[in-house]
Amino acid sequence: MVTGPRRWRRHANSVCACWPMATGWSACRNCSSRCGRCRVVEGGEAGDNAGRSLPTCRMTEFSALPDPDPATPRQDNPADWLELHYRQRWLTQGSTLGQINPALSVEAFGFARHQGDWLGVVVTPWFLRLFLINGGGTLWGDIPPGQRRYVELPYGTLPFVAEYDPQIGALQYSALVASIGEVPDMATARLIAADILQAFLPPSVVEAPVVAPSTNPVAEEAPQLSRRGFFRRLAGKR
Repeated sequence: MVTGPRRWRRHANSVCACWPMATGWSACRNCSSRCGRCRVVEGGEAGDNAGRSLPTCRMTEFSALPDPDPATPRQDNPADWLELHYRQRWLTQGSTLGQINPALSVEAFGFARHQGDWLGVVVTPWFLRLFLINGGGTLWGDIPPGQRRYVELPYGTLPFVAEYDPQIGALQYSALVASIGEVPDMATARLIAADILQAFLPPSVVEAPVVAPSTNPVAEEAPQLSRRGFFRRLAGKR
């Protein structure tokens, strides 16, 4: 058995928000046993920490619930509950979410069914992503959180990363910008969303976001720049 100091840390995709301790990340028992996002990174087993006073996870009310079945399809349009979920995260976790762009707000647009599953864009102050949600169709495929799969769409193939959120279940996403700080305002975010949806989905599927005129000249160039940058990143990921 490996000996030495035991340190815990929060998984990059976790929303458990386990409290940092002086010796490293320390996970609450509830979090580490229910959601599996926090793990030992230096020797030992979880049971070795049984005698320690571990903190209580800030998401206890969710991690105490049974994990939802990742394969359960969503029949309702996910736009409203995704927007509500990320609005709540923004209000409750704010500055802990990484790089923040204060010019952006939370909004979901363009969600529609394609081959039986849901595709649409969500913008928040900390990311701009194309989401794939299981609707019981042929696009969705279960993979472990953190893993990537390539999904064939009508006009191209995109990489999607799997994520599991204890509050809303399994989802997959493709990041549309390398850095959220590159997006100057919401009008630009909507232009990027519309451009990506139109670039990869047929017109019969795309429900284009309503794009208000922008006073920022950068916004007019954003779709073209976004598409070039997106394809460069896509080529680098293969």
